Order: sequence, then C-alpha cells, then structure tokens
Amino acid sequence: MRLLATLVLWSIATLPAIARNAGRASDDDAAIREVVRKYVDAREKRDPNLLAALFTEDADQITTSGEWRRGRDNVVRGGLASSQSNPGARQIAIEAVRFPAPGVAIADGRYEIRGAQAGDQRRMWTTFLLMRGGSGEWRVAAIRNMVPTGSLPASQEPAAQSGALDYEYFKTKVQPIFLAKRAGHARCIACHGSGTPLRLQALAPGATTWNDEDARKNFEAVRRVVVPGSVTKSRLLVHPLTEEAGGDFYHSGGKHWSSQNDDEWRTLKAWVLGQTTK
Repeated sequence: MRLLATLVLWSIATLPAIARNAGRASDDDAAIREVVRKYVDAREKRDPNLLAALFTEDADQITTSGEWRRGRDNVVRGGLASSQSNPGARQIAIEAVRFPAPGVAIADGRYEIRGAQAGDQRRMWTTFLLMRGGSGEWRVAAIRNMVPTGSLPASQEPAAQSGALDYEYFKTKVQPIFLAKRAGHARCIACHGSGTPLRLQALAPGATTWNDEDARKNFEAVRRVVVPGSVTKSRLLVHPLTEEAGGDFYHSGGKHWSSQNDDEWRTLKAWVLGQTTK
C-alpha cells in the first residue's frame, strides 16, 4: 500500500515536467516546419539573404543530379542557379519530424516543382537536417533531395491525358528536332540513325527531311518511348534532359537540354500531351 502511494505521488509530481516536454516538442515541430516554409519562400523570391539566414555556415546539400554543394555560400549560390534554370512553383510538404538527439531534428517530406504548363511536374523526396543554435533558433545543416529510381506510384503521377499522339504534329514539329544542330552535341539522327534501340530512318541522299513513308516509320519508332499524357514516364522527354531539370541519370548522346523551358523540349512535351496541328 505504501509503495502504491509512493508511485501515485511520484506520478503527480512528474506530470508537469511531462507536459512541459510535450509542449516543447510541439513547439519545436512547428518551428522546424516554419524553417522549411521560409526556405521555399526564399527560393521562390530568389533572395540570397533570406536563403543564407536559414543555413548554418558549414551546411551542405546533395541534389538529384549528384552535385554536392558544400558550405552555406555554395548552397545558396547553387539553389539560386537551380531556380533560374528550372523555374516553377516549389512546394514541400513535411510529413514527419523527429528528434534523434537534443538540438538535432530530421524533417522528411515530399518536394514538388510545378511549372506553368500541364504536366510540368517534378516529384521528389527531400530530407532536412536541422540544428538548434545557441539562442534557440533552428537552422538547416544539410539537405538531401531524392528522385525515385522506378516509376512513381499512381498517386504521385500526373493524370495522363486521353487521346492518341498526332502524326501531323510529329511530322512537322517533332521530326525537325531530330535533325537540328546544337552546339556541343551531335544531331539526334547521328546516333539514332543506326545502332540504338530508338532507330530513325536514314535520310535519302541529298534529302533534308524524310518522305511520308519514312516519317510514318519514325512516328511508330518514337511513339514506343512515349507514354501519352505523361511527362515523367516518357523517355523521349526525360532521357535527353539534365537531371537537375527533371531528366533521368544518363543519355549516351549527352544531355541536350538543361531546362524545361527550352523551346525544343517544350515542343516534344506538347506532342506527348496531345498537341495537334489543328
């Protein structure tokens, strides 16, 4: 009986401390989410001062392209450069915050960059490591961005638009891209005219484009690397695009486009999304 009474008294005595700790954890959780919100806001405003204020001096970041930005200045500089080359509305939804040690927090969330056009979406995961400073403020010590290596779950993939790929748009708008010259790169036809899984028809001697018969063969070949209505699942779009801009890891012919705002890439995307010549 005496033991029970002692336990009851001990429980009553410790309740205020438990309540204080729970309240502190809730406050810290809210503070972490606010830091991430300010990070997104600073990226959207492209403000180097607002961005720098959120990081520790020795902060680092690893991007989806594999770039390792070390030190606050490099993190800020690289972030602003990425915003310039890959514009779009950024949104981070933090799904979990945990505290593995006093003064240390890890926040995991979904990271989405949504462009002005339908289908302009990058979906990633991001992890923030934050440290509490001497005056109690939380600052970002590290960021790790990750892109799924396989197909995204249906719940994360933009809804595909219905409708077939348009042949006339392909013939008049898409095909010329395969023949275009770009500084520092071979023309698409140079590699895809032979020896690659995506095989375009050879041009007739002296011809500057394909006849209708060969254009239809090209159409059938290229449509095999397209999922109509889906930007992220269409290899035609992600294979020659840099990782930083939303492309995949490797293209043996090099990365021809470093931004989703490139006119040629947008033409390809419009075709994938059902654009017609009418």
